Amino acid sequence: MSIFVADLQDMFKSGILDTKCVAEFLIRETATYLEYLFRKSSKRMRDAVAAGKPHLNLSFSEHRAIKQWVNLVECFACGGSSGKDLCETYANHGYCKDGKKCSKSHDVDEAINSHDHKSKKHKTEGKVPPIKSKHSNGDVVDTGCHRAGVDAFMTGFIAANYAVYLKAHPKKAKGEEEQKTSSKKSHYHSRDNHMSVTLEENRDIPLPLVLDPCRRAVNCLTLSGKNIPLKVMKSAFVKPSAAHMRQQHELNRKNSK
Repeated sequence: MSIFVADLQDMFKSGILDTKCVAEFLIRETATYLEYLFRKSSKRMRDAVAAGKPHLNLSFSEHRAIKQWVNLVECFACGGSSGKDLCETYANHGYCKDGKKCSKSHDVDEAINSHDHKSKKHKTEGKVPPIKSKHSNGDVVDTGCHRAGVDAFMTGFIAANYAVYLKAHPKKAKGEEEQKTSSKKSHYHSRDNHMSVTLEENRDIPLPLVLDPCRRAVNCLTLSGKNIPLKVMKSAFVKPSAAHMRQQHELNRKNSK
């Protein structure tokens, strides 16, 4: 593992930004699968626009030369509702073993609305029922967003939105809000105890200025089932692998031609 970490640090000298790590340890999202984060970021952006707050502006090149290489895919909320109870497994993890055979809703927008509603009602006793739209069409929303290019766009969109959001909320970016919050679940308390130790700012990494609000999460990778991330920080006693060094040498040789 230590050699793998050394290879990673040498490969990505400008740092690694794991949006899942930002979502889990800085933003404290309820769920962290890609489509959930994308739609939650989209909703956060629309709310910021409506409230006149700082937000991300998107623009796409209209250059004729690249149009033949671009496919437009509808990734935003489709509107309406399935009219079914929410599948909590899918809502929380983005996966359900029953797949399309599941009798409950796999609509990500419904999941976000339900989570937001529960978050606002966290002081109330009892279970908060899932939100259902009055305008139900009875169909399960299937956006089909997962494709390589679309996933890459969603990841970049999420990272940019988080940078804007954290810049507007500096206390959250610095981890100060978590220390004041007493209503988190017990496993959040356990995770918060590591925040000042695990996610310290590293000013030695030449991170682009626009992503600076996310700096505490740079070179931290989320590990499934762990409450602390993996820090990509090479030990002074470990060298990168021989295979990595050979590959880097070959790349440098080709680039110098």
